[in-house]
Amino acid sequence: MGKDGQAYGIDVGGDKPVRTPHAPGSILFALILAGLSVPPAAVWSQVKNPGSDITPAAPKSKTKLEVVGVRGNSGASMTIHSPDVLTFRWSTSEQNVSYIFWYVFDTPFNFGNTVVGAQKSPLAGEQIAGPSTNSFAGTFTSNFEVFANHTPPESPKRYYVYVVTHTLGGKPAGPPSAPVIITYSRPPGWKPAELGADYCSVNVERPYHTNRCALRYVDFPIVDPTLNRIDVPANHYLSVMVKSAAAGNKYQIDCAIDAKGPKPFAISGPGIFNDSQTQTGAIVHAIAIFESTNTDWATFKIKNEGAMVFFYCKVTNMK
Repeated sequence: MGKDGQAYGIDVGGDKPVRTPHAPGSILFALILAGLSVPPAAVWSQVKNPGSDITPAAPKSKTKLEVVGVRGNSGASMTIHSPDVLTFRWSTSEQNVSYIFWYVFDTPFNFGNTVVGAQKSPLAGEQIAGPSTNSFAGTFTSNFEVFANHTPPESPKRYYVYVVTHTLGGKPAGPPSAPVIITYSRPPGWKPAELGADYCSVNVERPYHTNRCALRYVDFPIVDPTLNRIDVPANHYLSVMVKSAAAGNKYQIDCAIDAKGPKPFAISGPGIFNDSQTQTGAIVHAIAIFESTNTDWATFKIKNEGAMVFFYCKVTNMK
């Protein structure tokens, strides 16, 4: 409960984890518990615009947040053309601030009557410790490659970054900061990368391509060379290894999979990013872009939360 009698809270529940490497367990548990139990259903207090019952104004905040540019300049917004690591600067004049949480969302908060917990879980977030003094300021970084596609979206995508201050007892010290808006878009003159010549491919019949690709798996219940398939149990993975011909080369990794049930699959590994997709039961393709930094073997995991059938992976040079 704030000094003005207003209640502030946030529900950080959901199926997307929020990183809290500096969070003491008891404080974090108390914060999450408070976010889940503050009546009525953890809503932001609202201050309506005069004469308007439709568009409420955001609560006034004593916490300021800015994104830091390449040359050290800062502001309330930034446009990026690749999923970079961004630095944010915050300050507050709230009383008795012990630590902050920062969050990244792909939709803005509704500061009206919408329950915060009914909105999407944060894409990223972290607790940062700070002394219980006034006007404390600090910085943090957020790696947008963790949740933003490696390829710029066809239409500009906005992300909203907030800071929420907390007292030592785990209670919000005031309303959240105004959001910093990060717009992810294609640069002027952008063109999609074109595919070049085939580089290598692997499957059950040919699990190794000399000095280029290799397929690695252990103790799966069904490995059928006749049908050229591997049955992968739920929450298990197999690995495809790629050895780049030169540092800085780009490759497309295309893996044919039959995924069972409405669970997302993904390819994970160094130098790539691939969005998860919902499966329909038909053969689908997990596709990712790999940009090498050396000529060592790089390992990529193909995984699905539900069971899947693996057929092959094809690696293609990109122009």
